[in-house]
Amino acid sequence: MGTVTECGLCGSQSLHTLLDMGIQPLAERFDDDTAYPLLLLECGECSLVQLGYQVDQRILFPPGHPYATGNTTVLAQHYARLAGELSAGLRFTDVAVDIGANDGTLLNGYGDHVRTVAVEPTNQAAKCREGGHRTWQAYFTRDVAADILSVTGPAKAVTACNVLAHVPDPHEALGAIADLLDDEGVFVSENHDVHQVRTGQWDTVYHEHLRFWSPATFARLLACHGLEVSEIRQVPTHGGSFRTYARKRVSRLGGAPETARKLRELLAGVTRYGSTVYGVGATT
Repeated sequence: MGTVTECGLCGSQSLHTLLDMGIQPLAERFDDDTAYPLLLLECGECSLVQLGYQVDQRILFPPGHPYATGNTTVLAQHYARLAGELSAGLRFTDVAVDIGANDGTLLNGYGDHVRTVAVEPTNQAAKCREGGHRTWQAYFTRDVAADILSVTGPAKAVTACNVLAHVPDPHEALGAIADLLDDEGVFVSENHDVHQVRTGQWDTVYHEHLRFWSPATFARLLACHGLEVSEIRQVPTHGGSFRTYARKRVSRLGGAPETARKLRELLAGVTRYGSTVYGVGATT
């Protein structure tokens, strides 16, 4: 927490100021005048845009944090469509996890079709429990992912909508998601597009939004954790966002790991007697 000195994606210290809004109080905090630096930095290596100062997430998202997704009809309808789309590919015994589930709006869209799990650090978690969802009231970490795994097994669908802009360590979060995701599962994330910020949506810059992703920077983050993009869609929420569908690389390779094992055995047999093996690649 505190002043940001390196990129949250690639670790570079080549950070350049895009916008400096001085010292500002926290949003939605009418009883606290404590102010913190509010500035945007861009990484000169990978182009990730991020805040130049991080406030502790326990301050940003205390138990009494007031935001509730279900209060916005457009968002409720949006997430109901997403849940309906995902549930069509799931069986009754499958597990669907929503990270940053808030009041359970997205999970409610699954109905009784699958086993649903909510991860939510604020007291909005009580609404998730009321909705019948198995709930972890906690900040999402690898330890939490391991605990969920021990109870439910791996998840066939993991969602994190407008969440990965808020986490203090995106690599910790994506590592936990990769741990939790079934080898044949899908991870769906929605993020406010940094392009919207570059073209004038400065009102979206506040202390809760630690990072502003683009399809390129987000794909790089996914790749760091063995996930790859299968589809990207533009969605209208929050003035312009993108939805990313990602899967583990092994799920697309099919029998390739077994083929690779057999190839290694073959090569070991050939070279054991002094033969030399040459390989030429000309994929293009």
